[in-house]
Formats: sequence, structure tokens, C-alpha cells
Amino acid sequence: MPKDIDLVALEAKLSKAGETTSPRGGEADRWAVRGVVPRLVCKPSTPEAMAAALASCDKASAAVIPWGGGTQQRLGMPPRHADVVLLTNRLNRILEYEPADLTVTVEAGLPLATLQEELGKNGQWLPMDPPVSEAATIGGLVATNVNGPRRIKNGGLRDVVIGTRTANVDGTVTKAGGHVVKNVTGYDLNKAHIGALGTLGILVEVSLKISPRPALERSWFGVFPTAGAASSAMAALLRLPSSPSAVDILNHRAARTAGFSVTPGQWVLLACASGFEQTVDRYLAEFEAAARSAGAVAAEAMPERPATELWAAYRAMAAELRWSSEALTCRLAVPPAQIGRLCDLMDTVGVEPVMWSHAWGAVFWSMPAGGSPEKASPVAEMRRAAEAAEGALVVENWPANLAGLDVWGGPGGPLALMQSIKKQYDPNGTLNPGRYVGGI
Repeated sequence: MPKDIDLVALEAKLSKAGETTSPRGGEADRWAVRGVVPRLVCKPSTPEAMAAALASCDKASAAVIPWGGGTQQRLGMPPRHADVVLLTNRLNRILEYEPADLTVTVEAGLPLATLQEELGKNGQWLPMDPPVSEAATIGGLVATNVNGPRRIKNGGLRDVVIGTRTANVDGTVTKAGGHVVKNVTGYDLNKAHIGALGTLGILVEVSLKISPRPALERSWFGVFPTAGAASSAMAALLRLPSSPSAVDILNHRAARTAGFSVTPGQWVLLACASGFEQTVDRYLAEFEAAARSAGAVAAEAMPERPATELWAAYRAMAAELRWSSEALTCRLAVPPAQIGRLCDLMDTVGVEPVMWSHAWGAVFWSMPAGGSPEKASPVAEMRRAAEAAEGALVVENWPANLAGLDVWGGPGGPLALMQSIKKQYDPNGTLNPGRYVGGI
């Protein structure tokens, strides 16, 4: 049970760290996480103020919800209780940018879209395409470890984060890693915060590796009669000396939403390649040959503008199904070689689910709003299938009428270690209590 706290005294302390309000009515609902409504919202404007605010909450036994853009607050279990939202949106500066070194250091509340715009002025970018809205912040992306199709070539957040600063419950701000690529000796403590849902500390600063934007990018698609055939083509593409930038498999409902004209039962393999013109042309020829060999009924390259619009529609669909309030969406993490088999199996579960998968080993199964997910919520069945394929399943999103789902599944052997780490970082369970694996 949450402890009684002196809200008046806590609000007075938090006001010294940043603007603090006690929202009411509809404004309070804006900060609710799965129906759990916090009582205070604080907006610190410096890392030190964030740490001071967090320490005040910890001493008052007040549960804290770290909040960036708020785009992914549906991920994880509902918090056991919530007293204070600590916002990072005033920590939104680019602190250090060295185009020649291909590194950038930013405050955690900076939106990804803002960073990409600034990097683009020098022909550079953070080589990531997570399916999130423009409000998503760098700190929020790191805390939730959300990646997109391009991870197959460019790596994920774990590969591009080279340094962090974190506000801790004891009021300190600690640093891990640095501002250059070769900076880690001993334990890489940055990794502890990637995907931890803010349960160990609140990120206030992140250093990242960036990349030059490709000189050219072209997209290509193939249509297949089965997921297995599409998966075979995907495997052939990944064995080629020329590496694609992204390779995804979509079932007919996902493909139609993105803009393809396909019939029920067909699967689309969507790929893109980037680099110099001659290299990209060779990639596309190899892609088409691999697809035809795997049994594609159609295969062709796409003009630049339609391709850009299609990828945008695809990302919008994924963002809607993963983060909206009505969909039931599961993410299966499996070895890439198992994607085709899992897609075929999952396609028979539920009433015409929307499915898509990334070549690096993520399969998404979703029942959109209006799809009667209460009649098609075979999460346990799909989790068994994922585990049989040496993978795992996480329920990323679910509607209110399916409260009580086993979101994370069994944590397995590492749970004791995870609990020990949590105890070291957050001994009183102040940060996002109950939201992570094993009730952490």
C-alpha cells in the first residue's frame, strides 16, 4: 500500500526545483498511466534540480513517474501507485555537437525530431527510425529501447548510446561513458538504463554516435503467397555481400494500411538500400533476383516519392498500433530464422490480425481498435509459441477491457540479479514502482 505523504510540504520542496502544479480534473487525467493518476507535476530545468526533486520525492516516500514526451507511457504494467510526475521537457538543449567526430551530446528531454533537423543541416542524422510521434524525446527512447526497421544495418539504441548522465534518488547526478566513441573501460553502465523504463534513475543527458546521411536511398518490394516464402527471400537478402538498410515482412492487412494493393493471404517483403548510386543499383538487382528465386509473384523497385510516402504510412501504422489506447499489440522477439514460421502461426490466431516484422528478430501481432480483442487475446498461446522458438513475448499495448494480462511473461533466471540492481539504484522503490519485469 502507498504511504501517506504530506503533499503540501512536498509541493513546497519541489517548487524549489522547478514549476510544480497539482492538476485537477481533465488536466490530471492527462498525466494518468493506465488509470493511475499522479497528484503533482514538476518541471525541473537543470539536471541538478531534477536530482533534487527526485531526492525530495524519495525522502517523502512519493512514487515518481519519469516523463519525457509521454508517447510511450502505455508500455509496461500499471504503476502500483503514482504521486509525482517529473518532466524532462525543459531539459531540451543540444549541449555539444562535433560534426567531424560524428558525436552529439543532448539533454534527455530533447525531441528526436528536433535533433534530426539540426543534424540534417550538416548532412548527418541519428540513424534510427522508431515508430513514434514527433513528441518522443531522446531520454524516453533510450528508457524504452524502441527501435525501427533500420536496426538491421545501423544497430539499435544500445549501439549508438556512448554516454549518459542520470539523476538519482539520493540527489546526485552520475555520469557513465563519455562524449567520444572509445571511452568505456570496465562496466558499461550506460546499458543499465537502456530499456529500463526509468526504474533505475532519470536520464538527464545522453551522448550518441551519429552518421552521415546516405547519398542515395531506394526502396523495393516483393509480394509472396506465404510468410515462409517471404522469410526465405529475407534470409537470402541477408546473406548477400550487399547489405540492405531495412527488410520487413508485412501481412496483407499491414500492407494494405501502408498502401499496397494485395489480396488476403499475401505477404509483402519491403526493403530499402542506401549508399552510392552504383552500389544501390546492384543491391536492387540482387534483391529482385533473391525474391524471384523465393517465389515472389511480383517484385519491383519504387520511385522515391511513393516510397517515402509508403514508409511514412507504415511507421504511422506501427506507432498507432503500438501506442494508441485501443489496440492489443504483442511484440515477439525471436531468432531471425524463426520469423517466417512464427508469422505463419500467428496469422491463424485472432480475427485477421495486423502483423509486421523486422529482419533483426521482432514480430508484431496486433488487433486494432474495433477488432474485438476481447474475443482474440490468446497471449498465453502466442507466448508459448515464442518460447518454443527460443524467443519471448511482451504485450506492448492493450485496451482497458483486457486489464490483468501478463504483460512481461516469466522473467527467468536474471530476476534476482535485476532485483539486486534495482535495490542498489532505488532502494525505496520510488521510480515507476511495479511497471517493469517481475514487478520491479
